Amino acid sequence: MGNGWDGKSGGSERLKALSALEADPGPLSPGIPDRMKRVLTELQDYHFDDVLLLQEPPDHLPCLWKQVIEQLRRSGMRVHDPEKTERCTPEKFLIEGSNEFVLGTECARFLSAGDNRRTAIICEGNSSVLDGALQRSGIGRLNFAEKSRWRESLQILPLWLDTLWKPFNPQRFLELLLLPLTPIPDILAEKLTKALQKEPGHGGEAWNEAWESVKRVFGKDGKTDSRNPEFKKVADVWTMLENNCFRAEKETPAESIAAHCDFLIKRLADLNIEQHRGLALVVEHTRTLKKIVAGRDRIRQMELARMLDSIISTGTTGNQEGQDRTDFAVFTNPGMIERDFDTVLWWNFVDTGATNNTNWTADEISVMPGYDRVAARKLENLSWHNALNHARKNIIFFVPLMMNGEEAFPHPFKDELGIPDEEIIKQEKLTDSEGKWNLAGRSLALEKQPLFEPAVRTGIEANAIRPTYRLSYSQMKTLISCPFQWFLQNYLDLKAPPAMNVPTGPQMLGTLAHKVIEEIYEGKETLTVEEAVRDAETKFDQLLPSMAAELMPDARSVERKRIRTTLVDAVKVLVEEINRRNLFVRGNEKKLQGTFDGLDFIGYSDIYLEDADGNKFVIDMKWSTSSHYKKLIDDNKALQLATYSWLLDSDDLDVRCAYFLFPRKQLVSAAGTDWTELWNNARKAWEQRFSEIHSGELARGIEEESDLRNSTSALPLTAECAFCDYAAICAITED
Repeated sequence: MGNGWDGKSGGSERLKALSALEADPGPLSPGIPDRMKRVLTELQDYHFDDVLLLQEPPDHLPCLWKQVIEQLRRSGMRVHDPEKTERCTPEKFLIEGSNEFVLGTECARFLSAGDNRRTAIICEGNSSVLDGALQRSGIGRLNFAEKSRWRESLQILPLWLDTLWKPFNPQRFLELLLLPLTPIPDILAEKLTKALQKEPGHGGEAWNEAWESVKRVFGKDGKTDSRNPEFKKVADVWTMLENNCFRAEKETPAESIAAHCDFLIKRLADLNIEQHRGLALVVEHTRTLKKIVAGRDRIRQMELARMLDSIISTGTTGNQEGQDRTDFAVFTNPGMIERDFDTVLWWNFVDTGATNNTNWTADEISVMPGYDRVAARKLENLSWHNALNHARKNIIFFVPLMMNGEEAFPHPFKDELGIPDEEIIKQEKLTDSEGKWNLAGRSLALEKQPLFEPAVRTGIEANAIRPTYRLSYSQMKTLISCPFQWFLQNYLDLKAPPAMNVPTGPQMLGTLAHKVIEEIYEGKETLTVEEAVRDAETKFDQLLPSMAAELMPDARSVERKRIRTTLVDAVKVLVEEINRRNLFVRGNEKKLQGTFDGLDFIGYSDIYLEDADGNKFVIDMKWSTSSHYKKLIDDNKALQLATYSWLLDSDDLDVRCAYFLFPRKQLVSAAGTDWTELWNNARKAWEQRFSEIHSGELARGIEEESDLRNSTSALPLTAECAFCDYAAICAITED
């Protein structure tokens, strides 16, 4: 409509879709063209005696702006075309740096080195990086921020409304729990986050235990004080989650949405809106949504998403404090400069990739009387030259090669500047070997900073670094395969954030499969194959919403069916193998305990079995198609199985152990495996690693099997670098 289209004409599918949207009575925010048309109508009732001096040629302006200016002229305003002025011919400096941060320092140095009363800076978009450099130099900040609909406070309403629908989405609910300001009380959010890390679903054992643990926090002597006002707030949210959430399918009564909105407004009031100013906008959005759904019967999920999109729109610029006082002029677009300056700085002179034009077809253009692609391009180019034409002495362009960790490309205006490559200045060349900094006639003498001198490497006192709590197989394997990972994970207790610890993929399916086996054998030592298959089918359907909720959406029905079939078929094979060996299931997730290096060593066997003679057997279950586990047994490196054997029989390690791979429906074992030799090698490797650590060496793991050939470890194990949470830290340390 900004190009003169009437909103109805045109036979292309795109224009038909746009026409349908325009005709839809649903909630759509008025666009700029809509608002300008209202202004045009209002202008007809006014008379003006003012003078309007245009900055750009009227022929270059968009269609609706031309109409507004013409209406102003008819209403008495004296409109003058741009005045012809003498163009400046400044010296051009193009400063190229590796990223925004190093260039921010150079820009701040320039502003610190002289009088800025005749200096201007152009900053299009976000100024946060530059503001940091300016603030460190004692210079006023620009405080410009791009609008974003993804600011954390603006996500409260969409994430809260997602709790209306089923199936339960564990990742989206986790995002709600982890917001800095969440309608879920902190104590409940903490417990539910831990529950999702155990079982990524809703309504299961971990979910219900989260609430029981909250009650224990507010309780005394086994009783919960229901009169406690803080507990009542938590209880209200829990009741809301249990009775009014995760129930609607595809559509819901408008009253349910309104009730959700009312509850959110109440919770946000508890969070102190006056202290957290961003919440006021969330409340405003929530009230707007209530008005939109009022009087409606039922609202479809897609309709609600569209309403939210209309309300939140392009988002906000955050809680900006406004521009600080500066002695230089600031412009957010080069076309805004209306007077001459000695020096113009163009911050982040890069191609943003944004465009104001759509590629219309010839038929579509025919119904747009005001469409002029060339004029739009000329207007944009004119704004670029406007910066050049108002710089009397110097114009300095700051060009980062990387922004936000991604490659950046120079502004398209760079080609018109005609600066030869050999005249482009590298940021590091602005300072000479004597510490003198020069740019565009300004200079600074930089103070030499003392070099960092690392402490002399010394040995570490024996036993100064050692396990601080109980041991497990995983901790032992981590230390032997990668002491660096063990130090960060188990000694420093540096953990990955909760959002990265919610089970998904094979880990989630493995947990689900473990639970199915545990429940079908609950209270039983043997099962027929028929019983096992029947019970496995029932348990899979029962446990799926609480333990693997991400598989519940209709879009994943084919995958869900395939996984169900795989699991049930695997259970059939597993029970056949157990029965063929005449074994009895004596426990699932059986806790095993021993003492190692003076500390408690804890393990849990997936399935613990015995035969009629009391011989012990352990099966460790994996959701994996890899041949890795077969190779571990063949190479006598199956440390996990050796651990079970030692925990059950520390003297002789005479315990039969095997892996069961669900997707492959395969029991992987080897007769005559010497667990004693493997366990003794593990002990020696453990001692070797601590000897290295106490001598000041913190080795990093080796991922490739071939690279282990020259290892002096008593038990050379590969590290799982591809799945390590500390890969980035490891790479930084290596550099």
